[in-house]
Amino acid sequence: MKLRPYQTEALEAVRQKLGLSRGIVAHATGLGKTVLAAAWIAEQRTRDPTARVLFLAHRDELIQQACERLGQWLEPATIGVVKAERHEIDRPILVASVQSLVRRLDRTPRMNACVIDECHHSLATTYQRILDWLGPMVPTLGL
Repeated sequence: MKLRPYQTEALEAVRQKLGLSRGIVAHATGLGKTVLAAAWIAEQRTRDPTARVLFLAHRDELIQQACERLGQWLEPATIGVVKAERHEIDRPILVASVQSLVRRLDRTPRMNACVIDECHHSLATTYQRILDWLGPMVPTLGL
């Protein structure tokens, strides 16, 4: 897969600014934020093949979309889903429903990086519990 020029520019800004903090990429609908996140996650895994990365979403269709896009950049067998009846925590990349993950934090391994889709929802109590669980040193990319 190849990023579009504006996605490459955004990813470079993320590389320079994010470090050990939290940041946001804001693009209009349909401009490939999930693709950008997939490229960032692939970089995290290339840099550290043992890294565990969390992709949070609040709706089933966003979880499905994330799994599809991540599968274009990463080995699909590395991607697990946490939602309703699924708790595939043995995979290094977890695409998780906020509602399901927040109830299973005690059974979920620690993560090394995080992406939050629709991050304008992240002020909600459920998201805040997950962010507290992650801790301030986990690089977190909001979309």
